[in-house]
Formats: sequence, C-alpha cells, structure tokens
Amino acid sequence: MPARHRRNPKTQEVRHRVYHLPEDLRDAVHERREKRGQTIQEFIRVAVDDELSHLVEALHGLGIKPYVDVRPAKLPLDDRLLGDLKVASEATGVPQSQLLLSCLRISASRKRRPSAKK
Repeated sequence: MPARHRRNPKTQEVRHRVYHLPEDLRDAVHERREKRGQTIQEFIRVAVDDELSHLVEALHGLGIKPYVDVRPAKLPLDDRLLGDLKVASEATGVPQSQLLLSCLRISASRKRRPSAKK
C-alpha cells in the first residue's frame, strides 16, 4: 500500500534541481555554510541574492548577454582561432559562440585600437 501524500506548504514551495558540482566547490560551500550556521537552502538564497546582480552586470560588460535582433553571418575562422575558442570554452564553460560574440562586442566598442601583440 503506497503512502498517502501529505500537504506540507514548506516542501511544496521548494523545487529541487540536480547540478554537477566540482568537489572543491562542494567542500567550500559546506565549510562556509557550517561557519555561518546556515542550511544549504539559506546559503543558496544568500549567495544568489548577494552575487547574481553583480555577476549579470559583469557578464554584460564582457558582452555576454542575449541579443534580440540577430541574423546569421558567415565568419571566416581559421583553425588557430577555432582552437583558441575551444580552449577558452573548456576553461570557462562558456560556449564558443558566446565567447566569439563577446570578443567582437568588446573590440567593436573600444574607443582606441589596442597596440599589437609582439
């Protein structure tokens, strides 16, 4: 005989999602929340409330944002550029296409041309 579901407002307001956390982040979160005496739910709420707006602002500053008026463009990318984008994507977790758009956005909005690398 299956158990009957009991209506509990506290459990009904929470949604659980599965995320793959690196061990070092898992350990850091556990240590910090233990020091603060917080539950995992409290720690997540404070972290998102405190950091999300700053993170979004910083990402927008880097050109990482959704674009509304878009149309396809065929861009010439050689193997070196594609390799650089792939390495950067693997290092950051940001998709290659978004990294390319960010590079283009930042470069196009510069007031002065940066000096060439030697």
